[in-house]
Parts: sequence; structure tokens; C-alpha cells
Amino acid sequence: MVFLLNLIIILVILGIVIFVHELGHLIACKLTKVYVEEFAIGLGPKIYSRKVGETIYSIRALPLGGFNKIKGEEFDSEVEDTDPRSLVNQKPIVKLFIILSGVLMNLFLAVGIFYILLASMSFQFGLDPSFDNFDPVVGNMEREIFDEEVRYEGLIDGESAQLAGFPEKGVIRSINGEEIVLSSQVVEKISGNVGKDIAIEVCVENECEEYIVAVSDEGRIGIMYFQNFFPYIEYVGWQRSLVGFVHVLNWGKIFGTAIGELFSEASETGDYEQVAMSVSGPVGLYVVIDYLRDMGWRPMVGIVADISLSIGIINLLPIPALDGGRAIMILPELIFKRPLNKKFEAWAIQISFVLLLLLMAAVLLKDVVYFERLRELFN
Repeated sequence: MVFLLNLIIILVILGIVIFVHELGHLIACKLTKVYVEEFAIGLGPKIYSRKVGETIYSIRALPLGGFNKIKGEEFDSEVEDTDPRSLVNQKPIVKLFIILSGVLMNLFLAVGIFYILLASMSFQFGLDPSFDNFDPVVGNMEREIFDEEVRYEGLIDGESAQLAGFPEKGVIRSINGEEIVLSSQVVEKISGNVGKDIAIEVCVENECEEYIVAVSDEGRIGIMYFQNFFPYIEYVGWQRSLVGFVHVLNWGKIFGTAIGELFSEASETGDYEQVAMSVSGPVGLYVVIDYLRDMGWRPMVGIVADISLSIGIINLLPIPALDGGRAIMILPELIFKRPLNKKFEAWAIQISFVLLLLLMAAVLLKDVVYFERLRELFN
């Protein structure tokens, strides 16, 4: 039952994001008078269709995707397309508008959701403690401390804290002589002394003792501690009226910072496993949904915005089968008034599409193989 519920939620989320993306292309075509033969939600055989005006609107059996069948979008070397409403016969700027309109709609969806979410949270956006020193593009960085002490509530059997004689529970007062007031300092000190011994002062009911403990090569000492604060971005004044847009900027910086740190750490250690684990598909989304499902409406709605922006960014990549690649192939026509060879364009799109399918299959296989590892990331 839980599996079915998670699956339905995933299909609804992906359906919304893809519908909005394809709706952007449809609206752009209608505004520019380009002929759309069919607007479809889903893939595979039709289960419902209705013609309204000149366009067939259909729902298909597989709720994984959607498309617009735009006249002149697919190149046919055997037939010359002379229809003035065909996409191939439009001005370059019109083609760019139509191609990029899906990404634009994904952006607008995220902006609208972010406005609703942040307005419901007094225009405050909580961050993971690892982002305590984050510098937002717009907004003020604040911190809420809900415990004046950094506590740990257990030891992991066989790891260095237990071997060093740590009490089962306690308060971390200092590390290498530096007072500890934030849980993030514990992470910073331990990860900064990989493979070394560190001195940790632990207090139990105001009785304190210093222990010398070895930090493992993985940056662990084997304690289970709690975060005693959380940082957040607060939007004030004029920022609130434009909070959906400005939060997109911060979202991009947060995303870029996290990815950059993953690659930086991987290049130092030579271990790219965490980078690979950060790239996920429907199986990874299932794990996220399973984790967030009972946390209320905000995380679930926030996932829609995150996926909408992610799909928008992915579609902007300079890959011929994606919107970004299609846009780049229009630039020679826009700048030099000479379009690319149509046969070359068609082959580039087809080959890159096959490569994308292979990449998607590889990501899906990786997620299935490492399913339990994915679940551990959220436990």
C-alpha cells in the first residue's frame, strides 16, 4: 500500500512538472500562430483524445512524459514543407521563443510555489546546518539556537569514541582547546583532522574530562549527536514581494555550492561515489518521497518546485535532443542568417536522444543496485 501511494505521488509530481513544461511550448505556439497537431500528456497508446479547434488534446497510457506534435518540428528530406505556419518556416527568434518556453514555464511554476511556501513560513527558509556560512544572493542569513549545549546521545560500537572511553551520553564542551557552542563545529573539527588524534572535552552533569580520540579516514569518531541550531535565510522588505524570483537565485547558489563541494571533495580523495549517488532518477525520487511523505504539505510541494527547476536546468544543457541544444542549433541562423544543414541537425538530435536514453538506463540501474544506500542517506 505504501509503495502504491509513493508511486502515485511520484506520477502526480512528474505529471505536473511535465504538463507545465509542455504547456509552455503549446502557449508559445498558439501565440505565434504555429500549428500544433497534438498536445499529449503521457506516452504510448491513446486512452482519450479530443480535437479542439485544430489541435488534438490527448491522454496516453503511460504517465511518464508528454509532448507537443508541432508541424515542421521533425525534418523530412523527402517532402518540402511550404506551410507558413510550420515551425521550420518561422523566424529564428520565434523558434527560440517556442523552444525555450517550456523551460520558462518550469521557472514560473517554481517561482509561484516558492512564493506560497515562503509566505506560509513568514518568509524564512531553513537550511541544513552545513550551510551555516552560506552567503545568500538576496536575503539575510540568520541562525536559531534551540539548545545552548552540543549533546550526543550514544556511541557506535567498536568505533574510536567508545574505544577512548567516552561516556554513553554527554555534552561536548571543547575540541583541541576550542570551545564548542554549535553542532557544526563538531563536524568541522572532526572532518578537518582526518587520520589524526584530537582532544575532546566531554561533560556529564557538570563533571568534565578530556579524551584523546582518533579520527577515522572517513572523518568519524563514532558518536550520535544532535544538531543544536539551524540556519535560515530571511527575506525582508521589498524582497518579500519578489520572493519567488529571488529565492530561485538562492536555490541556484545552494545547488551549485553543494555540487561544487561534492566534486571538490571527490577530486581530493579520488572517490567519486558520492558524486554518482547525487545523480538519481525515479528510484531516487521514490526514496525522497518515502522520507518526506508524512512531513506535511510543504516538503511535498517544495519537491515539485525543486524538480521543476531541475528539469528546466537539465533541458538547457547544450545537448541536441534537449531544448538547450535545439536553441544553440538555431543561433547560426539567427546570427549568420544561414540555418544548419537539416540532415546534420536531425542526426545530431537522434544520436543524442539515444545517448540520453542510455544514460537514463544507467542511472536507473545504479539506483536499483544502490537502493539501500539511497535509503541510508535519509535515515
